[in-house]
Amino acid sequence: GDQLKMVHALHVMISQLLMLVASTCVEKDMCAPNWYGPLGYSPYFYRDELPNVCTPKYETARCEQSALDKAQPLDDLAGSCSAVASSCFLTKQNCNETMTCSDLTALAEELRQGGLNIVCRHGKTFWGQFAQETSGCLTAGDCIKAGVSRQRLMQRVGEDEVVGWAQALNDLQIPIEYIRASPFHRCAKHGKLVAECIGNADFNTTFDLLYMAAWQEFAEEKGYASGASHIDVKTSQVWRIRSLLGQQPSPGKNRLYVSHGFNMKWGTGLAVDEGTCLVVKPDGADVGNETCTRASVSESFTYPKGTRRFSLVARLSVEALGKMAHCAAIQEEMATFDATTRSYLAADIDNDLTLTKDEFDDWWAAACSAAADLPLRDGLFEALDRREPDVLGRSLVGDAALSVGYFYHLNWGWRDFLGDEAGGRWAYPWRQLIVDEVPPSAGRLLDLLSAQRQVVAAACDGLFNSTMLEEALAFSAATGSAFDAEELSCMSAATSLGPYYFPIGPPSGREGDDYPSCDAKPMFYPAEFLLPGTLEQRRSRVLLADMLIHFAGASKVELLSRSACPRLLPVALPLFEGNECTIKMYNLGFFPSANECAAAALESADCPSNVFQHSSSSDANQVQGCVCCFDAQPGPATVGSQWTVYQAIMPTQNGSAEVTDRAPAVLPSIAQWQLTPRTAESPPAIGCSAACRGECVAVPDNAAFATDDDCKQCASDYLWWPCDESGACQCGTGALASSPTSPMPFERCNAACSECVAVPENAAFATDDDCKQCASGYQWWPCDEDGVCQCNATRVATRVATRVATR
Repeated sequence: GDQLKMVHALHVMISQLLMLVASTCVEKDMCAPNWYGPLGYSPYFYRDELPNVCTPKYETARCEQSALDKAQPLDDLAGSCSAVASSCFLTKQNCNETMTCSDLTALAEELRQGGLNIVCRHGKTFWGQFAQETSGCLTAGDCIKAGVSRQRLMQRVGEDEVVGWAQALNDLQIPIEYIRASPFHRCAKHGKLVAECIGNADFNTTFDLLYMAAWQEFAEEKGYASGASHIDVKTSQVWRIRSLLGQQPSPGKNRLYVSHGFNMKWGTGLAVDEGTCLVVKPDGADVGNETCTRASVSESFTYPKGTRRFSLVARLSVEALGKMAHCAAIQEEMATFDATTRSYLAADIDNDLTLTKDEFDDWWAAACSAAADLPLRDGLFEALDRREPDVLGRSLVGDAALSVGYFYHLNWGWRDFLGDEAGGRWAYPWRQLIVDEVPPSAGRLLDLLSAQRQVVAAACDGLFNSTMLEEALAFSAATGSAFDAEELSCMSAATSLGPYYFPIGPPSGREGDDYPSCDAKPMFYPAEFLLPGTLEQRRSRVLLADMLIHFAGASKVELLSRSACPRLLPVALPLFEGNECTIKMYNLGFFPSANECAAAALESADCPSNVFQHSSSSDANQVQGCVCCFDAQPGPATVGSQWTVYQAIMPTQNGSAEVTDRAPAVLPSIAQWQLTPRTAESPPAIGCSAACRGECVAVPDNAAFATDDDCKQCASDYLWWPCDESGACQCGTGALASSPTSPMPFERCNAACSECVAVPENAAFATDDDCKQCASGYQWWPCDEDGVCQCNATRVATRVATRVATR
């Protein structure tokens, strides 16, 4: 305990020193051209960033310029090359997110206080337009004069990300003094969308933020004498962005700028992906009146009076402000739950969403009957700490603190230059959610942490000691997880938890995917990538849940249910095929199936109805995505259209389609901690259900005298004797650790349907009258036969139409 406290004190001291270091970035020459330097690094980017130009106050993201060298192995994870070499190709600027709620809520407060400058790279664009712009208007020097038709434009998903970012900015009440943007359409559109969403009319464009690749137009605008070199003109552009970021906003306000990746990289020494922003504070040395010159540029530039060097406060990804809003909701709502529900999270006395070892120790001493067992306390804290992320260059493990809410996201890719059909046009972005423990509410977070809360409650009550904990953890780790790959993904929080995530992935999941052309060339990189150690990391995050299964008699199905895993996807009922909706309200992002789109529509507060449109074309979805509609009124039908207007239906036990927020799941008390682990060879006598994949048998010598034949019916979710008797029936050998299979459509009919009818020509010769009683929960013939009765699809459609009409 004392050692951990010393580690915590050291961690606090280091954090304070880092904040002092963050008072300025590396003090480079204010007149120098490129603060980042000429190097690019391997696109396989999942370590700490290079070069280390600024130490941010909040480590919310890591970004770097990626590059590939034709002369080096493609899988060189630590490779780099210089842009001046002919074999070196700069690809994408990549960013990985490492956000904690503690950081985001503290940053939100700083932003509300004002005094910061925010500069964003424009939102996601159509990279297929890269060659058009590069060989067209940038070569001709007329991108602004020729208009938007020759520029690379922001795509719909990029626009929706910007809108979500701006809505969160508004919800968080972050004050913006004014907005300035590059005159390129993608930047101007970005700035205008933010201005409209937050109601700020002080928006304009300025050549001071113009794309550096359009240097000819900048030289013409500034009246430079002919003959100025591109490097000298670009350098003079860099001075402008440094000047803007070094000027102090009005008291209590922040300023927002929208520019381009190379302007930001050269001007600040920091790489940024599309949609990523830098938050800087002009708090360094005064550089006002410092004058810069370049040999071939006819005019000098003097930094305005009061301009200061700036420090890096944080990077903000497109998800960051949305997650910041979620963290603020968690922080506000967590105090509304009682101490029993919060379990160990009640130890966060100051509600800063960081639970220190000292806070945990104080809570243990005050709340637990096992307070005297200090080795158990310390071992338990260590087990909780080991769940936290230790990837992407920022480790939360071993810092003598537990973070309440975090978002770790791998977000990188490349542009391909090497194929005959590529020419740098094709971009392959990769996005892998490592952990998303920042749901929209505190109740949902408590659900995610239900297994951890239950283990801590059992320890707090003294059901096991430190030796038993150590042995249980070791056994569970060695045995392997009881959860399959899909369940692991959900239980470990490796799935998206809200409307602020817009997944963009590779063109397909095929290895060696081709360029989109008739004369296809192999991709320079594979079409699939998974962060090394992903499976092991997910298993370690569910280790405490596995321990509950092995030693506390917990049901895997119950653990999944309490954690809202697996989520029951709603039905996507087609209303109008070949149509789009008349009034489109909100783009929810890309979803491969209509059912997943339906789930997003039901969960999003931005959807006024449960009606949405989705396309069967993957290309159309990548551009426009899943869109929720104002109502069920369709637009005109289009011949050959792959869009369909759907209604999302989530059946419940009473047949209602309503979905409401709920309190966190109530955790059952653990009656006894078993000294020997429960295994598949010796399953516990805790009952049997459909989760046993159709195999229920009697517990030998059971007190209810039930036989295997008696227990067989429990596998169909029969609810009466002997299935309701504890210790009478159990899963058959090998069935315990398996996941229930998904039922086939209309396999059976039950209370989830308002009307049950007979399957035409069913083998049991059942009629509609026979099947009618199944809707009331009747459990016997014909309701217990597969393929005999089904939900009445016509009545479902009628209920949907009625509900839509009355919303």
